[in-house]
Amino acid sequence: MHTLSREITRQEGQDWAEQNGLLFTECSAKSNQNVKAVFERLSEEILRKIKSAEIDIADENGGVKLGDYKTQLQAEPERKCC
Repeated sequence: MHTLSREITRQEGQDWAEQNGLLFTECSAKSNQNVKAVFERLSEEILRKIKSAEIDIADENGGVKLGDYKTQLQAEPERKCC
């Protein structure tokens, strides 16, 4: 990532995330840097929290819903980005 276009340093981002109990990964949709890794890391963290009961999938207000993704993919039309 280019230093000239940065709003904050990597360390500032890491420190803020840590202080707020959040994950931190630098990524760029523009250059596709670490985009896949971010989604994989978030998915792994959500799964870990489900397994440890930090996230209750029975809670309808919990934000995590289980479903048959194959059925959902077949029912939804293909979307194009931007």
